[in-house]
Amino acid sequence: MPWEIAKERLTQLELTKYCSFNIKNFIYSTPTKNTFEVRIFPVWLYGQPIVEAAALFEAILHWAMDFNKNSPLKSVPPNMKTLLNELQMPQELYQIWQLRQKTKSF
Repeated sequence: MPWEIAKERLTQLELTKYCSFNIKNFIYSTPTKNTFEVRIFPVWLYGQPIVEAAALFEAILHWAMDFNKNSPLKSVPPNMKTLLNELQMPQELYQIWQLRQKTKSF
């Protein structure tokens, strides 16, 4: 589905910014707020886990999209372990998220 049609359909919903993924600024074309907010991670008091979460989500976005054709490539993996194995990320980051996945600390 082309972005313009998807955007039009999404404007018919009562979107709020209080959801797992805040896409409201994309849908309503807020020119001063060109943001996409990910709200599925826990609260951390230190910066390093936040940077690691951002790097994980970047890897997920790259995995999910074929930027040459701007079309979805894959279906959702059945679990976190499978997803981590499919992502392209530095080995250190992979190990961090493998450990968090095993201990359910994410």
